[in-house]
Amino acid sequence: HRDEPMPAQPGPGRFDASTRKPGDSAVSLVKNVASTQNTAASQYAVARNGSMAYVPVFRRSLVWVVRNGVEDPGPIAGGVPGPQNPRPSPDGRSVALVSDFNLWVHNLDGRPASKLTSDGGVLPVWAVNGRQLFYESGTGRLMSILVDNTGRPEPAARPGQANHFHPYAVTHNGAELIVAHLRDKDTDIVGLRPGPNAEPRPVVATQHFEGGSGVSLSPDGRWLAYVS
Repeated sequence: HRDEPMPAQPGPGRFDASTRKPGDSAVSLVKNVASTQNTAASQYAVARNGSMAYVPVFRRSLVWVVRNGVEDPGPIAGGVPGPQNPRPSPDGRSVALVSDFNLWVHNLDGRPASKLTSDGGVLPVWAVNGRQLFYESGTGRLMSILVDNTGRPEPAARPGQANHFHPYAVTHNGAELIVAHLRDKDTDIVGLRPGPNAEPRPVVATQHFEGGSGVSLSPDGRWLAYVS
């Protein structure tokens, strides 16, 4: 999205169609116009009568919602702009989330949120011990990082163009990470033991696209729900 004002030329007839150049300085029309994620094109259109329609930026906030649908009025991670992909830690004391394509961890004891990555990070998944997060980096690699910010990101799978993984869950014993393995012609659900030389083990492998839009492991660890 764009936070800066959208410029326009003041008054009618100030744009010279023959030279395709404006005649005067621009003025602000509206702020916070949404844009597409892939091309950054602003989402607006102008009618012949001069009216403009636009899509405003959707402002996200993270809140608690109890099972009866009542929302806690106090926002979570209020200092983190546009939080997405919230994932509570195993002990329930922290929330991992994504903001501006980077990983953050918010402590629910009131301490400020801390930023874990600066070169991209999405799809956070907690390790069973609660001290580590698995995620997809800005370059599409499967990585892990300590949530206390005491170490550098480490590879969680063998690097390579053929190893494009989306992490979704960790088995109850913490031995395997459940991920979607994205390839050119299909997508499968695989398991792997995190590490720099990890190799995928097929879990759901067919000729169709399995798990590319999401995978969820049941509370007892016996079932997978996924999109095909």
